[in-house]
Amino acid sequence: MKGEKVKRFFLFFLPSLVFLIALSSPYGEYVFTSGSPAEVGPGVLPSYAAWRDGVLYLYSSPYAPWQYDRAVKVELMAPVEVHVGGNCPFVPPHFLTPPPGAKWVNITVPPGWEGRCVLNFTHASGWWRAVEVRVKLVDWYPASRRAVVTLEGRGWQFVQVGGGEVYAWERPIGRTPLVGCAAVYNKSLLLPEALRYAPVAPQVRPLPLLPSREGQTRYGFFIRLEGRGQLYIYDAPCPNGVGKAPTPPPPNYTAYEYKFGVPTPEGYILATYTFNASYINTTLRRVVVANGSGYGELYAYWYSTPVGMWGGVLYYHFPSEPRLTTYVSYFAPGRGAAPVEVSPGVWLYNGTVRYWVAGPEAPLQRLALPKGLPTGWFGPFYVVADPTGGWDGWPVVVDVRVEGLKPWGP
Repeated sequence: MKGEKVKRFFLFFLPSLVFLIALSSPYGEYVFTSGSPAEVGPGVLPSYAAWRDGVLYLYSSPYAPWQYDRAVKVELMAPVEVHVGGNCPFVPPHFLTPPPGAKWVNITVPPGWEGRCVLNFTHASGWWRAVEVRVKLVDWYPASRRAVVTLEGRGWQFVQVGGGEVYAWERPIGRTPLVGCAAVYNKSLLLPEALRYAPVAPQVRPLPLLPSREGQTRYGFFIRLEGRGQLYIYDAPCPNGVGKAPTPPPPNYTAYEYKFGVPTPEGYILATYTFNASYINTTLRRVVVANGSGYGELYAYWYSTPVGMWGGVLYYHFPSEPRLTTYVSYFAPGRGAAPVEVSPGVWLYNGTVRYWVAGPEAPLQRLALPKGLPTGWFGPFYVVADPTGGWDGWPVVVDVRVEGLKPWGP
């Protein structure tokens, strides 16, 4: 009778013990059941990536790593460990660990990688799943959209985008619906500049803008045109690892002439300007903001570049009472020959250094009969100084279009 009680005890105790071990073991419950420890599926994919029948279709770029955060979703059904392995060189082996719930696998495809590989998801019980990753190399910077800006011109061009505008050497030349800090030209990723601009007088149109520590950002790039060329602007932040470009000092802005013949109670005088300056260094340029006082105010900035050219922008704020004059010099490099109008609104001082000036009227005027000086805000005048002789003026925007990257598959 005693032996029968012992047998009955073990018959009830041993199954209970096994059940307790199964509950307390991280893998035990799946030793005794047929349920899956995890489910594997597509993660949070961008619009240009695709998942079809367990195959993940991605892109790579020749310019930078292409990052796909949370590309694969693994739902842990219980407090278990799932090992992530396989032969994809850009996904290091690792474990997805408790607690249960959604786990994510990030994928960063290195520059130029193309081909196929497999991600394996395994569990100690023998359960496994496989995801095939197919990567296609495409001539894009990692982004979903880009603006294709077709330009025509000659020589070095400093092109900026910001606030829906395209600028060349600070002068607006067209519109773009897309702005970004990553740009490619001639299959090369360009070194970018990010510079803010703030209005001196917000109520004035067009806005008199000066480089500033705050305000709207423009992204700038240097390209060299020989006829037509396409600049690709990507809807992406500035590329990492941007270094400082060597830049010569800014030009001596006080060496140029800004003078007006003005009648005063003391007689007819040539009004000149005295300046105060502040400096801003960017990855591409050294900018001096040089504001002057004289006959009204002159708000200006000048900049040097690493391509042997420099430029400036000038805004005048004249007194509200009109004055007559026979001598006007909004900008002149010296007392040489008067500038020649080479196209409507563009004048050229042709010398050892060629100075191109775009503005509302001729930058230098010696008059036989008096004329009235402007009142209020006047300008802007855009100046580009070219000592090389290889620049033919501001480029023309031939076309702007926006392209979107679409997913690929079988």
